[in-house]
Amino acid sequence: MTEKLLKAKHWQIFLLTFGIPIIMQIVLFTVIFEDLSKNRIGPAPINLPLIMPLFIIALVISAGILYSWFWSVSIGMQSKIPEGISMKVK
Repeated sequence: MTEKLLKAKHWQIFLLTFGIPIIMQIVLFTVIFEDLSKNRIGPAPINLPLIMPLFIIALVISAGILYSWFWSVSIGMQSKIPEGISMKVK
């Protein structure tokens, strides 16, 4: 996985870390505003409990990918630092 993240193009990492949450937010707000525009009586949109778990899962996945990329970069940079300096990676 480390090699794949280090060899990924910048746009691939951007899509994985920011594209997924942005798309999910667009879907979430579209569903909420569509529900509210139907002149329903009640404070909570009907579809919110259906969409929210998907949004949370997508957010956790994208955060995990971003953290994995940070970790891969720090592991990959170990060979570039001077001999006297050591990084704690465990």
